[in-house]
Amino acid sequence: MSAVATRAECKPLRPAAVTTPSEAAVLRANHRWKVLGIGVAANACFSATFSGIPATAVFLRSGYHLSNGELGLALGLLGLGVALSELPWGLLTDRWGDRRVLLTGLGATAVWLLVMAALVVPSPAHIPRIALLAAALLVTGLLGGSVNGSSGRAIMAWFGEGERGFAMSIRQTAVPLGGGLGALVLPSLASAHGFTAVFGLLAAASAVSTSLAWRWLHQPPAHDDARSSSAAKPAGPAPLQPGRLAHRDSHWPALLSAGGGAHLCFRVPA
Repeated sequence: MSAVATRAECKPLRPAAVTTPSEAAVLRANHRWKVLGIGVAANACFSATFSGIPATAVFLRSGYHLSNGELGLALGLLGLGVALSELPWGLLTDRWGDRRVLLTGLGATAVWLLVMAALVVPSPAHIPRIALLAAALLVTGLLGGSVNGSSGRAIMAWFGEGERGFAMSIRQTAVPLGGGLGALVLPSLASAHGFTAVFGLLAAASAVSTSLAWRWLHQPPAHDDARSSSAAKPAGPAPLQPGRLAHRDSHWPALLSAGGGAHLCFRVPA
């Protein structure tokens, strides 16, 4: 027997690769609640942005010197950005994984809100034009659309089949919770300290959620993934044949038209 060790033999193994099935089960049981907490925090942060900014409509109109039509345009583009970006972000989540997409989208949202706090706020010396405000809110919606699909996919990966409905219901409570907090806090903040404080607070909340995702959001243990995939194979559908694939693709126009029927309503104060 040769005493010379090959490079492959000397290469250290990753902890996930040497985790036993029992250790993987314990890790999943303990860590999944952190992943759920990250999903709740991420959705609450963007929901506070999405619902809280329209709640400041009175101060937006007076601070930026907007007409009712201009105010409706700016707030409508925030919702339009989310609607346009949901599908591309979902495709990227399937391709890149939930961790990368959530970190990219949520981190970029935090940076963009910080830019808005510095450059897209009214002051005695300068009032941003409606085109700048509308474009800034559109980009905010485009970036924030990453949160929904990526956080949902992460929760689905960490929770078992019999627990996913409960976990996703908890995650969905973050939408009205974050929206309610945003609508409660942001108008008072805009009145007392202006929109620099509003955008700065939203940027800080998104940055905190990004740091939590960076720390705790990762793929389930290797043994647990292998066991789940092997268990899922017998129950899964058969591989798609070309005819079936064409039949599936024929439903896309109906799905897109149904999704396009959903619309967002903001009440513009008189």
